Amino acid sequence: MKLKNKTERENFLKNYKSWELFKEIPEIEIKLYRYVFPNGTAIIATEHAIFTYDRFESGRNYYKKITAVKYHLILSETDSYNGTTFFNEYKFYNPTGDCLSAIIRYLTVSRPEV
Repeated sequence: MKLKNKTERENFLKNYKSWELFKEIPEIEIKLYRYVFPNGTAIIATEHAIFTYDRFESGRNYYKKITAVKYHLILSETDSYNGTTFFNEYKFYNPTGDCLSAIIRYLTVSRPEV
C-alpha cells in the first residue's frame, strides 16, 4: 500500500469499513475494524452509537442516534516510530481515541515501514 499524500491518507482512514472487522459487540452497538501493517503496527477504528441534538419542538429537545468513529494507533514492539508525546502513548488501546492528525503524521513519517 502506498499512500502518496495527505488526501490519500485521510481517505484510507475514512474507508475503515474495508478493513478487517476485528470485534463486534452488538449489545452495546460497537464495531472495531483493524488494519495491521506488515511491521505489526495496527490502526483500529471503533464505530459506536452516540446521541446528538436533532431539534427543538413544542418546548422539548429531541435527539437522534448517529454512528461515530474513533481511531486508535497501536504501535508494535518493533516499530521504530518516535512521535509520542507521552510515555508509551501509542503502545496501548486508548478508549477515547487518538488524534487523527497524529495518525496521519505516523502514516507520513513511517511510510517506508508501513
